[in-house]
Parts: sequence; structure tokens; C-alpha cells
Amino acid sequence: MCIAAVGMYDGVHCGHKFLIENLKKEASRRGLRSAVVTFRNHPLAVISPQSAPKLLSTFTERMNLLDATGIDDCIILDFDNMMRRLTAEDFISMLHYRYGVKVMMVGFNNRFGHNRIDGIEQYRKTAMSLDMDIIEATEFRMSSDGISSSVIRRYLSEGKTMEANEALGYCYFLSGTVIEGKKIGRTIGFPTANIFPDDCRKLIPKPGVYAAHVITDGYSQHNAMVNIGYRPTVDTANNPELSIEAHILDFSENLYNKTVTVEFLNYMRDERRFDSIENLRNQLLDDRNDVIDFISHYA
Repeated sequence: MCIAAVGMYDGVHCGHKFLIENLKKEASRRGLRSAVVTFRNHPLAVISPQSAPKLLSTFTERMNLLDATGIDDCIILDFDNMMRRLTAEDFISMLHYRYGVKVMMVGFNNRFGHNRIDGIEQYRKTAMSLDMDIIEATEFRMSSDGISSSVIRRYLSEGKTMEANEALGYCYFLSGTVIEGKKIGRTIGFPTANIFPDDCRKLIPKPGVYAAHVITDGYSQHNAMVNIGYRPTVDTANNPELSIEAHILDFSENLYNKTVTVEFLNYMRDERRFDSIENLRNQLLDDRNDVIDFISHYA
């Protein structure tokens, strides 16, 4: 038997971790196993695909982040049209009989089931017939915005990297394979690793220049200046592709076809077009100095 909390847990941010810590304490008090119930895919990808958000974590990343919380069990459900049609009563009953959920911890704004019961007392009435208990989680707040995956997505889309990282409790990161680019950067003294993201569903932060760490070989950390954008100074195509380019400081190894991870530390400036390659190079020199200065004071 276990006590469980249901959620997408996208990004496994500080609010999620606060909930899980309370869940673990309650599990210990009651002599139950602690469990989270989550979905392999985002429910909106089924309910309203055009409204499905970009994700803060891939499925594998989410599993690793949840495992790091020390939770006993992770119940993974595939959200499909059959599950979409379940009422809250059916969903609670399924968790009880199929997965041994004895107690459910419901978030202050957590609702589930296509009939979306309003109010924890109605959840409790539903659970009583199954000899289950429903308890309400304590709200966690770090700022006037509150903490949620949607708030963090907004921070990242607005270039508020440090606010996003504070809410996550770690640096937002993006992994991908290094591919060949146009190699223009190396001609002006700024060779870059062009990164193709591992999962197109993962959120790419606001275009611009970032102070960052790049992780190679799974563990080696390097300081870097990262540009996300359309390279308006050098790419004159009508519909240029978004690129992620990392200029790794004091690094000269060949990374082609290798997987790297970018940890975003701070948004430095907007991307913009320059009148000449020389003006671009001069700006990159300033950017590199700004990135080095920021990282030297970063804690």
C-alpha cells in the first residue's frame, strides 16, 4: 500500500520537491510507501494538441529528477483517449485497485478526471467508499507569481533565466547532438558547437546570448557563451532555422556527433543584426568578456 500524489511533474521544480518531501514524511508517519503518479505524455497532447506546452524535461530527464527526490515508487500512466474519459471516481478507483493507493495527497490546485470535481471534500466522499483517505497538500510559494511549470516556461521565454533556475532549484538545461554548421564562427575567432536538441518537444529558451555551462562526456563542465537565434548577420535565408551555438571557452576538442548538455546561467542580451562581420566580432568580444565576468562572480 502507498500514499501517492498525481501530477505531470514537468521539470520537477521546487514546488514539486516540496510536495514530495511532505508526501515522504506522511508516508513514514503512516507506515506506507511513497509514490508519485505521473504521465508518460502531457495530457494536453491528447486533449488539445495545439495547446500542449513545450516541456521543461524530457521523459528520461523527469524520471531521473524524480528518482533524485528519494521517492519510493513512480507510477507511470499513458494518457490516452480511454484515460481521458475516466471520471475522477473511476481514476481514484483505478489507482486504488490496480496500484494499491491507500492515501492520496491532492495539491491545492490539483484536479483530475474529465468531470473535474471541484473541492477536496468531494474527493474525500468519493474515496470513503473505497476506504481511502484524501489529504490536501500545503501550497508552496517562492514569489508573487507562485511556482508552477507554466510560470517557469514563461520565465524562460522572457529571458528571466535566473528566476527560472531559482524556481527549478537547478539550472535549466538542454541536451543535444553536436552537428556540423557553416563554420563561420571559427573564421572570426569564435568557433562554436552547433547543438541539435535531443527532443523537439523540449522548450528552447528565448533567443539571445547566454552565459552557460556546457557538459561534455557526461561530466566535464566548461564555461561557455551560447547564442540561440537565427543569426541575422550571417544568415540571409528567407526562413532561417533556429540555431543553438555554444562557444566553449578554453576548449578545442572535436565534439561532432557527441552529446552535450547546456546549462543556462543567465540571459546576457537580445540577438540582433550587425552591419558587418567586423561589428559582430567586436560585439562577440564584449559578450565573451561579459560572460567571463558573470561566471567569475556566479555562485
